[in-house]
Amino acid sequence: MKKNDTLFISMIGPEERVLGFFKEQNKPKIDKCLFFINKEYESNNLVLEYKLRIEESLGGVPFDILTTSYFDSMVLVKEVNQYILKNKIDINIFLDISTFNRQNLLALLFLLRRKYSVNNIGCYYTVPNDSNEDISKCAHNFATVPFFGGEQTIDKNKLLILFVGFEYDRAIYLWEKVEPSKTIIAVGDEPTKEKFLKKNIEVKNSLKSRITDAEVVKVSAKDPHKAKDDIENVIKGNIENYNIIASPMNTKLQTLGLYLAWENYPEVQIVYTCPERFGDWLSKGIERTDYFQIK
Repeated sequence: MKKNDTLFISMIGPEERVLGFFKEQNKPKIDKCLFFINKEYESNNLVLEYKLRIEESLGGVPFDILTTSYFDSMVLVKEVNQYILKNKIDINIFLDISTFNRQNLLALLFLLRRKYSVNNIGCYYTVPNDSNEDISKCAHNFATVPFFGGEQTIDKNKLLILFVGFEYDRAIYLWEKVEPSKTIIAVGDEPTKEKFLKKNIEVKNSLKSRITDAEVVKVSAKDPHKAKDDIENVIKGNIENYNIIASPMNTKLQTLGLYLAWENYPEVQIVYTCPERFGDWLSKGIERTDYFQIK
């Protein structure tokens, strides 16, 4: 790619909103695209359909597809490193974060911004018409996101920050496994849609009935820059006394805000836990596509 070329990056998953960027009237000129597909979904009928529709909408723009994994972000790390060895990265990047799983999104952001110094990134996020309130069931295993191990010292107790969305099982499983001395439940207020906040609060209330001494805070799920500020305020008030462990389970915009806060507080450990199974669908439709510039 030439120095001033523009690269668009996205993950093709089983959600229609992966098409949101391509339906935008004022989208930027794209010289090349890079798509990820998690191997656990590469035979999914919706993934195959959306891949075909994206190819048709590109109008001849060249693209590459890298196979990654939902459960192992190191697969993405390897693929991205090999890709960048073969391609110049002194380019303009637009990143659609809508359908990335959070651990892969965090690993990709680290590689782009910290390893390869691609700091000026235009981020797109498509809000769906609806999101499945029973999006997952149960949970098993948890792990640290690659590169986000933080600094855990023996002279501090553990603080767990749960950025909860619709998934009670994953949050309570993680709390039981981590056994923190202090827990903070972060509600996604302001939400991307008001109706999403209602379910978010229900999950918060269920967790609070179990974790009775948990502190509740609000962290924007709509604006990554505001989310960054909200999260940094929480970190500032606790970093001196606790080893902080954070787990993003709300919107990808909030996850982006967590990443931006982590850049200033790399002592924070970021972990994720996987559901045992997902619901029949994740989200439906396309309401709007928002744009955020991060530098």
